[in-house]
Amino acid sequence: MIYLFRIKNKLIMKKLLLCAVLAVFGMISANAQEGFKVGINMGLPIGDASDNSSLELGADVAYLWELSDEFHLGATVGYGTFIAKEVHGYKPDNIGFMPIAATAQYSITESIFAGADLGYALVLSPSEVDGGLYYLPKVGYQNDLFEVYVGYKGFSAKTKGASVNIDIPGDPFPDGTDLGDIEVETEGSSSITMSAIVIGFNYRF
Repeated sequence: MIYLFRIKNKLIMKKLLLCAVLAVFGMISANAQEGFKVGINMGLPIGDASDNSSLELGADVAYLWELSDEFHLGATVGYGTFIAKEVHGYKPDNIGFMPIAATAQYSITESIFAGADLGYALVLSPSEVDGGLYYLPKVGYQNDLFEVYVGYKGFSAKTKGASVNIDIPGDPFPDGTDLGDIEVETEGSSSITMSAIVIGFNYRF
């Protein structure tokens, strides 16, 4: 019961944080005349992620302030998911996450830029996975309307124990009481890195 209570609290906090972030970016987009952009990306999982994922898909919004002609700094938030693949007849849940990060971009020339996002990846599902450090170094082409880039997108994740209900087979007790279910909580956790080589497209406002 304690484990289930923790999961419910975690889900409530995730929803509140998501609503707050969306509200902030909604106000920014309503008032911003430049520096605001929205994007989509997709990638090929590598490393630990390639063991149980076949594709990474994501979308994000960002706002950057111009600190100089070449350098811009801002914030970004988005949503991504690692699409699970079937392994030995079993297909795990997709891993959905929300990156919240600082973002920086440097224009090497008028059309070539390098940049990076650095922050935290909040894992939204499944509940047995916790998020961690998020990063996305990238390089790409830009003009006044859009950007196209290649990057390395990843975050640190930790899987944790979960509780499961097990039905006990057999006859009921003499008084007719069913043997029922027992709840078993697994212990232990492990750290993994979810990462992918991605290509992305951003539209500039």
